[in-house]
Amino acid sequence: MVVLEASARRRIVCCAASVLVGAALGLGAVLAVPGTSQAATAPKPAPVPLKTLRISGGLPIALQAGTLARQSPAAVPVDAGMRFSMVGLVCDTPALAGEVMIRLRTSSDGRSWSVWRAAALEQNAEAGHSGESYIEPLWIGSGRYLQVSASVGAPRARLRLTDVRVAAIASVPDGSMGVAAERAAPRSAADAAGVSRGNSDPAGPAEPPIVSREQWGADESLRKASPSYATVKMAFIHHTDTGNDYTRADAPALVRGIYAYHTQTLGWDDIGYNFLIDRYGTIYEGRSGGLSRGVIAAQALGFNTGSTGIALIGTFTGVAPPAAALSSLEKLLAWKLSLCGLDPLGTVTMTCGMTERFKAGARVVLPVIAGHRDVNATACPGDALYALLPAIRRGVAALIAPAAWAVKLTLSRSRVDADHMVTCSGTVAGAASAPGSGSVTLQRRRAAGGSWSDWRTAQLTGTGGYAVAVRMTSAPRDWQLRARMPGDGAGHLTACSPIVALHVGAPAPWAVGLTLSRSRVDADHTVSCSGEVHSVTGLPGSGQVTLQRRPAAGGDWSDWRTVTLNASGAYAVTVKMRTAPRTWQLRTRMPAAGTNLTGCSTARSLAVNLPAWRVTLGLSRTSAPLGSPVRFSGSVKTTSGCPGSGTLTLERRPASGGTWRTWRTVTLDTRGGYAIKVTMTNRSSWEVRGRMAGTAANLTGLSAIKRLTIVL
Repeated sequence: MVVLEASARRRIVCCAASVLVGAALGLGAVLAVPGTSQAATAPKPAPVPLKTLRISGGLPIALQAGTLARQSPAAVPVDAGMRFSMVGLVCDTPALAGEVMIRLRTSSDGRSWSVWRAAALEQNAEAGHSGESYIEPLWIGSGRYLQVSASVGAPRARLRLTDVRVAAIASVPDGSMGVAAERAAPRSAADAAGVSRGNSDPAGPAEPPIVSREQWGADESLRKASPSYATVKMAFIHHTDTGNDYTRADAPALVRGIYAYHTQTLGWDDIGYNFLIDRYGTIYEGRSGGLSRGVIAAQALGFNTGSTGIALIGTFTGVAPPAAALSSLEKLLAWKLSLCGLDPLGTVTMTCGMTERFKAGARVVLPVIAGHRDVNATACPGDALYALLPAIRRGVAALIAPAAWAVKLTLSRSRVDADHMVTCSGTVAGAASAPGSGSVTLQRRRAAGGSWSDWRTAQLTGTGGYAVAVRMTSAPRDWQLRARMPGDGAGHLTACSPIVALHVGAPAPWAVGLTLSRSRVDADHTVSCSGEVHSVTGLPGSGQVTLQRRPAAGGDWSDWRTVTLNASGAYAVTVKMRTAPRTWQLRTRMPAAGTNLTGCSTARSLAVNLPAWRVTLGLSRTSAPLGSPVRFSGSVKTTSGCPGSGTLTLERRPASGGTWRTWRTVTLDTRGGYAIKVTMTNRSSWEVRGRMAGTAANLTGLSAIKRLTIVL
């Protein structure tokens, strides 16, 4: 029984009875013309005609009455308008307190009818199909007419199923496809299709013969999306619940019919199972994407990711599968599980996506080989097959390793940053738990899959234990690790531990510091820039760092100064600031090296101011008689002592205060000095100062104020 991809579905529980089918049927899609097989080694698949018949007025639901073999007293034959070999049904999900059983029977002439076939109605909550329910398609061999009824065992039933559509599928045996499948069965489909077996361990179980999609006639135009992948952690066993009365020649047609129903009627991306096995033991490739890879299928609601689904074609509620089918199932499981280092007798913890039995996010412990009913509300894989699962697990274990080493692997952590250590440890035990001896090989591969490669070797202790510490360098990366113990030629076969996951985080950037000796400085003065560079583990950096700057308003960083780190990872550089006025942002950049990414310090602000002229003023006297001369002299220099040039203005105002006014102008000499004599003619008290006008490099400068009194 198939469960939908990445969507919710709940199983509606069922019993049997009979009820009259609603009157008229509205015909759905036009019947496709059957294709003709090509007599070639790789025959072109014939289209699978599929016709949808809508039951006008819906389908009444009766309470349980009688047995499944009891014919509905008023069953009405319906002409499907075509010959068909399989029948499915889709409808609106009923609001019921009990489970619904759909019964179908078919006829070739409308007079002689087959026995009633029963199938449970299941909810279809696939994206775009919410609110629908369906049954798996039933194999009926050949027919043109059909009758359908619905019953429920609980008394609180809605009276009618609505929007009922019957899918008539004309997937008939194709001679060329049957021959291709039979020819493919004795050999590996991986060899036939050029697919890598993905098992580098020659001691592992061989891939069994598998009929490829091309060989069973898959029409690849029906697929709607590319496959998705996840690491396989377990397997679910199903039955298709399609009936058991098919022949060996019918089997490829039956697979084609299931594929067409899943993709065309139910709207899925591909066939729901990863593998199918007919009652003769022939294994068929299911969902596309690679036999040895972890293709995510649509077979166990809430648990599709991380599992593989294998369906036995038939109904195994009251009868067990034939020995040939069980043998192929065990061989397929042994090969598939050995690729992932899984113990068929072990358990696994799975995280539920969504299901009617568990809440989303629930962690559920399951057998590595489980039945569909272990996670969903379904009777799948049937009581008879489910009861055989313990024996199947033991049979698979015997095929994987009749006397294999028991190998364990534990990591000190499952997540580690680059340039940090992780310790891989475990034990190896043989028969009767005797400790292993020799050495064990740690292997790794990318989490996305691929071939295993030898990574580290560890010597076993006297108790069979081992441990090895490894510094992880490549990051960011997700790995799968396992420990492999080779066979010893004395009764122990090669064995691998269960796979463990390790995430290596991205390398950390350098930790870079920057300190400025001052945050404001006058032009032509110096500022010291210093700091340290260390790795995330505290190791000092080496090499050179680059001081960068940009305007405080923003923009691109430009390299400014380069300085070499000392042995402790420290640096210091002194710079004379010239361009002013300007406010900068400064930072220090350490380039990537080793396992450290490029690191930059926090940006620091530095304001560079223009200096003012330094002006001096001296008076020959501070008190002078009216009409006598007074000498005014001084100098103009920059803050660094360079002489000014041009003219200086003497300004005065009354000693009592007021506005400064220009009084005299004097030209500076080559040393920036000046001197002027002035005969004082006004009897008063004055305040006098020298003023040097600003330039592009220096702000306006003023001397100290001098007081001058003129007396009679």
